[in-house]
Amino acid sequence: MAERSYPFVDGETTDAEFSAMFRHLFPSSVVGYPGQPGLEVVANSSGLRVELQPGEAFVRGHRFAMDAPVELVIDAATSVRVDTVILRMEYGAVQSITPAVKKGVAGVASPPTLDQTEDDLFEFPLADIALADGQVTIGPSHLTDRRAWWGIELMKSFGIHIGAQHPDPAAAFLSFLT
Repeated sequence: MAERSYPFVDGETTDAEFSAMFRHLFPSSVVGYPGQPGLEVVANSSGLRVELQPGEAFVRGHRFAMDAPVELVIDAATSVRVDTVILRMEYGAVQSITPAVKKGVAGVASPPTLDQTEDDLFEFPLADIALADGQVTIGPSHLTDRRAWWGIELMKSFGIHIGAQHPDPAAAFLSFLT
């Protein structure tokens, strides 16, 4: 087995190595807790648009922050479809995390499959948008919140589960029952 140590000030560390090192402390999640507006997708009922609220997130150990709302335009549907608002992290030449809409498959009433590769592209879901043929506005009832929250995801990554038994008791080192 080859040995590898990183990061060091004068050493080389790849994006994938950085991600592997930090994603246990900063799992893909929104900073905050349920009920907060951080990176919430809001329907503005003024056409096929949603607004992504300011907030912070971690995507595979990398930080993303946005201090102003961003409007996202949704393509019209010709049949039932579910789109997903995501944070798209790209490695390589791009090296960024950006809000985007992952378009669903026409005629399919479930969210699209997200790209989640180890060293190229990782899409983190924030909300699903249910669309119908001829729909002209997006209201709150069309949205499903999919945000994962940092504190909860951090506990899970360390095997801490509150409120129920851990799904795999042998893997948990601490579990609280309420």
